[in-house]
Amino acid sequence: MSSSVNVEIVTSSQVINYPFKSPGTPPKITLNGQTIPSPGQLNFPTGFQIVVFNSVMDITSPAAILANNYQFVVPYGDTSSWAQTIQYTYAGIVETILTAGNTNNQIIMLASFGLDLNMCPTNEALSTLLNYGANSKLQYWDTHADCGSQVGNSTSWTSFPASYIMIGGSGWGYGNGYETLLTSAGQATLTATLDAVTTGTALVNA
Repeated sequence: MSSSVNVEIVTSSQVINYPFKSPGTPPKITLNGQTIPSPGQLNFPTGFQIVVFNSVMDITSPAAILANNYQFVVPYGDTSSWAQTIQYTYAGIVETILTAGNTNNQIIMLASFGLDLNMCPTNEALSTLLNYGANSKLQYWDTHADCGSQVGNSTSWTSFPASYIMIGGSGWGYGNGYETLLTSAGQATLTATLDAVTTGTALVNA
């Protein structure tokens, strides 16, 4: 029987104006207290970190990480608008999952940063994440936000702060993963206990 891994993911969001004055704050993902390395510098203050692990390896081993990157929400041209570009953020998340090794043997960890509530997932992202274990919080977000809507002035970027965190895996199916949604400014935390090596079954939602 494999040992267990305590996972903690911490992230945040806050009101952000454009032009950006700060690179933002990235999520922090720890496995048994050890921090997953940052995939690089923050080029923009808003987006997601997506980490994909090989689930048939010990996920605490660096060799188990199949992908680890940021998918940024970027401005449209030299404007404060994100409505025209948000679709590419979610396309990048889905592409990362679909191109990271054997898609039958994956654990994924996803965490937003600097997010606006109205930066809702696309239908493609919804389908993918629900299949990997997301549930009602992801659906609530999509059905209760004013998706794609942005405060209409030249300096607005993140006006309605929100944070979404998810842990899921290949074949977990609807509702069998872990997720949290915070629809206000501040810090969001998700903890879970997983098998170090798993065929897709999580143990305890701590």
